[in-house]
Amino acid sequence: MGGVVIAKFLCMAKARKEYEAIVTCTMGCAFFGAPFKGSEMAKVALLYSSVFGNDAYESLLSFMRTETNDTLDEVVSDFMEIREKLVPKIELFCAYEEVPTDVAYAERMVNSPKMSSLTQHKFFRAGAKKLMEVGFSGLPGTHFVTKESAVLPGTHTIGLTVGHADLIRFESITSEKFVPVKMALTSMVQTARINARKRTSGQNLLSHKFVNQVRRSLEGVDMRQKFRAKVEQRQTTSWLTSEPQYQQWMAIGDSAKPLRSPHMWLKGGPGLGKTNASLAAIHTIGQTQLQEQQTESAGRNETFLAYFLCERSSGYDTAEDVLKNLITQLIDQEESLAQHARWFVPNPGYRGAASDDSLRSDLDTPASGAKATATVDNLWQCLQDMIEDPIVSSIHVIISNFHLLDSGESTTALLVKLREDAFSTVATPRVNHRARWLITSRDDQHIRSHLTAKCIAVIDLENDREYGGKVKIARQKHAKDTVTKLRQTKKYSSDLASYIRNSIESQSEDEKWIDSLCLLLGAMPNNSSSLTIRKWLREMSRYSINRLVDHARDTILSQNEDLTLEIDELLQTLTIAYEPPTLADLAVLTEIEDIQQLTELVRKCSPVLQIGEVSEDRNKVIFGHPEFRDHLITLYHGDSEQRKRYHGSMAWRCFKYIEKSYDRGQNGDAKGMRSLALTERIIDDSNVLVMANEDEEPDDAGPQVKRPLSVARTQSSTSIDILAKDFQMLRVSFSTTTGTSGAEMKAYGANGSEIFRQ
Repeated sequence: MGGVVIAKFLCMAKARKEYEAIVTCTMGCAFFGAPFKGSEMAKVALLYSSVFGNDAYESLLSFMRTETNDTLDEVVSDFMEIREKLVPKIELFCAYEEVPTDVAYAERMVNSPKMSSLTQHKFFRAGAKKLMEVGFSGLPGTHFVTKESAVLPGTHTIGLTVGHADLIRFESITSEKFVPVKMALTSMVQTARINARKRTSGQNLLSHKFVNQVRRSLEGVDMRQKFRAKVEQRQTTSWLTSEPQYQQWMAIGDSAKPLRSPHMWLKGGPGLGKTNASLAAIHTIGQTQLQEQQTESAGRNETFLAYFLCERSSGYDTAEDVLKNLITQLIDQEESLAQHARWFVPNPGYRGAASDDSLRSDLDTPASGAKATATVDNLWQCLQDMIEDPIVSSIHVIISNFHLLDSGESTTALLVKLREDAFSTVATPRVNHRARWLITSRDDQHIRSHLTAKCIAVIDLENDREYGGKVKIARQKHAKDTVTKLRQTKKYSSDLASYIRNSIESQSEDEKWIDSLCLLLGAMPNNSSSLTIRKWLREMSRYSINRLVDHARDTILSQNEDLTLEIDELLQTLTIAYEPPTLADLAVLTEIEDIQQLTELVRKCSPVLQIGEVSEDRNKVIFGHPEFRDHLITLYHGDSEQRKRYHGSMAWRCFKYIEKSYDRGQNGDAKGMRSLALTERIIDDSNVLVMANEDEEPDDAGPQVKRPLSVARTQSSTSIDILAKDFQMLRVSFSTTTGTSGAEMKAYGANGSEIFRQ
């Protein structure tokens, strides 16, 4: 009855605060023949008590009787309630006897040589005789504890082909009888490692404040929101999901099998289905992950999913962006993993005291209080620590369109890390491969040189004949579906729709080309004749996707010659903005303050530009297709100095808007607020952008002076912290990345709260 004692002990510990931690730290219990519903043998034991006069045990033995027993039921009920309320639950294993215990066992015990001296006692001999006559004679072949009494609901149970006394007796660890017990105990121990971390993290061992500080220190774009927006705009199915190699990589949970390589590179040219394959994998794994979490076995096979959709825009185009986002996604799924990223926390209260109230002269040092900067090396090590954490059973990592990352030192460093990780798995047992990586990209040389290896599985969409036919079929289907939607919108006749579809299928380069062409075709006036459409299509079908974009831009400018400067300013601003802006944002960024004029400009730029209607892009100005933006970035910002100057101009427009909008003092008191003029220059030989403040009025102490507000260093990732006392302790952070088209500006109030971001 030791199992019942354990259950009662945990109930008592739960009721006393000083012992409650024992319950919290109890991960599993293994019971062998515990009489949770009593035992018939309690009757025999009661008889024994009456024969030998052991009255002190009568209450305990009465407790074990199988008749209606409120006390025993209460213990079991309380124990199961405690188990159910714990997250995760206590793992339970119950073993029961399958062989009845007969009278011969008791006779052997009485006649045993070890008990000979005891059995000589006349009282014992008389009692034993009475016990044998009355007790066992009525219970031949009796189970001490029945299966119904030994098994608790919702637990892992096994029956052992032994009697009650031999339930915990095994010849050796290799004996056949011990095998199922060993498997159950091993599973319980392995699960305990995961559940202990989960349960203790639920006990606030890591405060929400600390976890949020980790998130803020690695803050980036919301990738889940970006995925939802992508799903709303395009299909999440792909023919690749039916490929055996791809299916094996995606499998999780019980269906997962050891892989030849946990690293897979899906490569190919534009429009061959790489993005769709990534979205389909994210969607499929996410759904399976959700189903796992809704079952009782969620704690047993904890599966994680992290992904990054690369783009040519700020926040989406550096290796640091990728790693920081993957880390924060894992923390969102399991907050206890935040402990591995504690080195990045800049809060002095956690990582040591330092002042943020002045410009740091050494920009290479970490932020105040942090012990590590967000470099590829440090972020990669943090990610590996998370993957190796006992709470992580398996993780799928997907990086889509890797070729869109800035091809600088940080991206090369990440490729080196991926290659080294792939080689390290060769010497690792396949069952120990926790992380599965899927990289999709074009077959660019700098990527190929690192990801071409025997230890990395490759799916080549361009050069593999097996996939070539499937890609063509998928492209034809995409053309058919796109033209069908276009016909419904434009009310084309059947013969015109058939002509368009056949022309596109015969001339199409890829799915992106099909989308771009149909988008431009849909922008033609509704009263266009069939002959006009055929003529336009015959000419446009010979153009590459870049020429299509150039043609669309030239057409817009030629139709609005009096607005050329405004349209160019609008397009140039949108190619460099941190995220799709609203019309109000555009009024600040372009200095075209008339919202109606801006709305009309956007309308005139259709289909290159449009007002978003779904998800995160609702009521924001966006490009009709991502390819439009990618090509215009090259057109407008091919020169690095030109790009940097435009970054600075946009930042200053935002800065002037903040100055105009920010509270200038109580009751309009603007004392201490100065109108600032900004000058900027680029040091020719070092690509350093210097921004300075010019006082419009001279100080009392002397003539007009210039005060440097910030200096930008020229490494792959640049961060400028400005403490502008002239703006009532307003702190502005302006970030840019060399070799990219993105910039980000943030403004913070005196209390540290973010009040502006662009």
